[in-house]
Amino acid sequence: MICWDFDGGSGGSACNEGLTRATSSGLGPTQDYGYISEGNCIYGLGHTAIFWAFRADDIGEECNGSGKTTPITPCNCGGNLYWGTFSFDVSVEQFDVFTLEVLDDNGDRKYPDPGLPPHDLLSMGATIDLNSIPIDDANQRLWVTVAVVAKEGMDPWQDDESSQTFTIEIDRTPRLTD
Repeated sequence: MICWDFDGGSGGSACNEGLTRATSSGLGPTQDYGYISEGNCIYGLGHTAIFWAFRADDIGEECNGSGKTTPITPCNCGGNLYWGTFSFDVSVEQFDVFTLEVLDDNGDRKYPDPGLPPHDLLSMGATIDLNSIPIDDANQRLWVTVAVVAKEGMDPWQDDESSQTFTIEIDRTPRLTD
């Protein structure tokens, strides 16, 4: 839940009165009916067709964080089941945060070990071997969550030759099958 007093330019008197909605932005009236969050961004959803976003920890700043969760299943290669290895090919110097964690369907952390912080690509390297995670059956799923925060003034996803796109690759040994 968010409260911002655009007239006063802070979480001021309107918030103290219990209002929990923003009603305008630099673009004009938004008539917001809801908010969603993703990474460190809050998105206002408005009836006047204005889609706007701001950073959760500083409403006057652009969003610079993001995250994504996606499922993976084990490789069934030649009758052997294994998770494989993640390899990232990004320029980590453009990020303040680049972390990864893996959970099972119950929300229990499988990588890194529970009690440890998420894997930090900035300090721990860009290759992650998941083969030590037990596999119950070929239909088992794990959930991979990647969270990033770009450095101030940098846009790793801009449309030029320095754009930072990345893919997660599961390394597998090629095999001939029937």
